[in-house]
Amino acid sequence: MGSQCGLRQPNIELSDKVKKMTERAKADFDAFAEEYSFLAWTIASRDSRGYDEVMSFLPTCTNRVLDVGCGSGVLSLRLADHVDYMVGVDISSSMIRLARLHQARLKKRNVEFVVADIENLPFGEATFDFVVSNSALHHSLIGVSLSGLSRLVKPGGRMVICDLLISNPSLGTSPVWQILRAIRKAPGYAMAFGFRAMWRIVSFQMKPAWIRHVCDDKHKKLTPESFREIYGRFLPGCRFERNPKTPWRMIAFWEAPGS
Repeated sequence: MGSQCGLRQPNIELSDKVKKMTERAKADFDAFAEEYSFLAWTIASRDSRGYDEVMSFLPTCTNRVLDVGCGSGVLSLRLADHVDYMVGVDISSSMIRLARLHQARLKKRNVEFVVADIENLPFGEATFDFVVSNSALHHSLIGVSLSGLSRLVKPGGRMVICDLLISNPSLGTSPVWQILRAIRKAPGYAMAFGFRAMWRIVSFQMKPAWIRHVCDDKHKKLTPESFREIYGRFLPGCRFERNPKTPWRMIAFWEAPGS
């Protein structure tokens, strides 16, 4: 498929801190791609969180949409049914490879998947009518990412960003707690997806490499207060939502100033 998303050469002058975060995220998700993709697609088959919230803010007429941190394409490929053209980007080439396989399986022709850094996206300003991101920006320098993403939205366009919060750092960074958490979820996975899927998911969540990633990941997440502060600063006028049933997630809804 030929590119329709206005690709340009990205700015290669990245700070050492950004480079280290990018390299670590890429290495982790390249290594976990198959199992993480299975987890994401399995859960999405029964859980519409993220998708419902994005659809509630989708503009009536939407030409081009960007999904930032698309992983193996779960959200991008669902949104493709409602928009003219969909672009998904992810730092992990392994994730993008899987996204393209799912795209071929589902025969979605209006989607393009691109390997790119969140802080250094290869698109011109005001390229997209709608930008979405689900549980990805905490892997980046959020201020840099938000500043760049806001410039990609056309005047009057919209953006929805959902990300994960940290509320109890002492538990969140404990490997023992992560193991117990995976075991506690096993019965629910078995009832929802069957024993075989449950075993595959829990086995993945108990791997030392994944537990290290999750524990390290907790240090990158914002508290509810810091989430509101930094998102409010870079996306003036944005609206926040936090569902009591999912207190570990917060969503920012933003509309770009009109022309």
